[in-house]
Amino acid sequence: LHQDCVIVSLIKSLKVNSDCSRVVPYSEVLAAGLSNRPVAALMGPNIYREMARDEFAEATIGCAHRELWPVLVELFETPLFHVDLLTDLVGVEMCGCLKNTVTITCGIAKGLGWGENVKAAIIRRGMLEIGQFLAEFMGSDKGVLLQACGVGDIVLSCNAGRGQALAAAFVEAGGRKSWSELEDEIMNGMRLPDWHNVQNVFKLLDAVPGATERYPLLAQTYRIAFEGAAPTSVLEPLRAAAPTI
Repeated sequence: LHQDCVIVSLIKSLKVNSDCSRVVPYSEVLAAGLSNRPVAALMGPNIYREMARDEFAEATIGCAHRELWPVLVELFETPLFHVDLLTDLVGVEMCGCLKNTVTITCGIAKGLGWGENVKAAIIRRGMLEIGQFLAEFMGSDKGVLLQACGVGDIVLSCNAGRGQALAAAFVEAGGRKSWSELEDEIMNGMRLPDWHNVQNVFKLLDAVPGATERYPLLAQTYRIAFEGAAPTSVLEPLRAAAPTI
């Protein structure tokens, strides 16, 4: 790679360090592995088959180096693909990772046959917890949630994402099949970060005193997905006191 090249990450997996004390953004991993070349992250509500039909889409690019913004706009902006740029690389990146936990929660509700009211409540609560997580653990401004990488990606993924489809299948299987088995059966060879992100977020929350109580939706999603809690218990955190934005 040329020394001046910019690495643009599309990775939506979430990694925690060995003692579960902090999230390790993949932008950090990429920079360390690629001789500290500048890294950006592109996240947004992008269904590629729709883009291939020349339908409009948008995304957010996080890049701390403002001097690189013009070349990123030149590379990605088209009449049918709009990008907004933010200096908060980690905030943009983490929106893409954390929304994949809410997709699992929405899929649990879908698997129970519940409709749009429940989904809307999960999305609202999920956004509040993501905003709180960004501020508490990543030092990011909650306002990033109003970008395409935030609310745009969350709404799209909770309605049409593969993660929610996988979670619905998990509930419909009644605990008789593992996440890996279902992934093999219905994802046509794809590997999803969503259920792994639920695990890794919970590892971090469980290591911080009181955190699972402050993030009841994220925590209960984990318990349903991996500890055998009843899927209907997903309603409990929706009644809890909500974080503020």
